[in-house]
Amino acid sequence: MSRFFLAFFFYPKIPYQGDWCVQAVDLTEKDFQFAQQESADWAEKQGDIFFNTQNHEGNYYNLPNSDLLEPYKEMDQEQLVSLAFKKDRHSMISSMHSRTGMSDEV
Repeated sequence: MSRFFLAFFFYPKIPYQGDWCVQAVDLTEKDFQFAQQESADWAEKQGDIFFNTQNHEGNYYNLPNSDLLEPYKEMDQEQLVSLAFKKDRHSMISSMHSRTGMSDEV
């Protein structure tokens, strides 16, 4: 058996408030879910949000908080900028990630 397998199933779990290192190994399922939500909340506050994407093989990646940007995904750059001037934070983030407003002349 691999060391990771043994650690994952037999390693004593540490509370979220404890001195843990690897979420998936150290935390209970409940604390793991809490840690995931805390990370997603922090990323959203920092503006660390991206559109869901597909790789070259067509696999779809559902990124944390990407649902917050979905309403903006099909908007053109003019709409995004208009909303950004109204202090719409998610439109600002979407505008930065949008390919429609990007110039090919780089």
